[in-house]
Amino acid sequence: MIEIKEMNDLAVVGFVQKITKQNIKSFTGVNISDMISTGTDRSRIILNLEKIDYLDSASIGKIMHIFKDLQKKNGVLALCGANEKIIKYINMLTVNKIIKAYATEEEAINNFST
Repeated sequence: MIEIKEMNDLAVVGFVQKITKQNIKSFTGVNISDMISTGTDRSRIILNLEKIDYLDSASIGKIMHIFKDLQKKNGVLALCGANEKIIKYINMLTVNKIIKAYATEEEAINNFST
C-alpha cells in the first residue's frame, strides 16, 4: 500500500496505488504512523501525496495524527506532490500553516534536508 524510501537523515513515504474518492478508505485504513515507526527510525518524514486525487476530513485527520506522532519524537513532517485541489483544501483548513508543503518530492528533499 505504501512505500518508504530512506535517504540520508529522512524518509519519503508515498502510496503505491492511486487514491481516489472511491477508495479513500485505503488512505485512512493504513496505519502510517506504525509503518513509519517500524519501517524507519527517521523522525523527519516527507509524505508524498502525488498518487492521491482526493482527501476528506478523515484523511486530513490522519495527516495531523502523523504530524503529532512525529512531534512527540521531536520530528518534522512535510508534504509534497499534492494536486491543485488538495493544495486548496489544505490551505482552506490552514494545515499549510503547520505543515510545510512542496510541489515536488525533489523540492521537498532539497529544502527539507537543509
